[in-house]
Amino acid sequence: NSKYSIYKPIKEDIQSSTNPDMIPIRLMIGSSKPPIQKKCDDSSLTLGQFLVSFAPSYFEATADNTVQAKLQITDWRIAGIVPPLATPLLDLWRTL
Repeated sequence: NSKYSIYKPIKEDIQSSTNPDMIPIRLMIGSSKPPIQKKCDDSSLTLGQFLVSFAPSYFEATADNTVQAKLQITDWRIAGIVPPLATPLLDLWRTL
């Protein structure tokens, strides 16, 4: 029983949108805490820029304006992959 007929129009709508009103984000920190949900209203942000503002205890901007995880973060994943922190959120939202 395929649900593709439900999925297809949603996927097409997402891919045709040039600039969405918001991008939904769900962040899990540790396996014992519930996810934190937030919407991103600025689709021009990179993953790192968003994480610096959303989770400043875990991510920081460096002197050369790049973003890095703080020492207590060993890795991050989005849908099972580890994208660079310089990846635009809009690209991640459209492709994952």
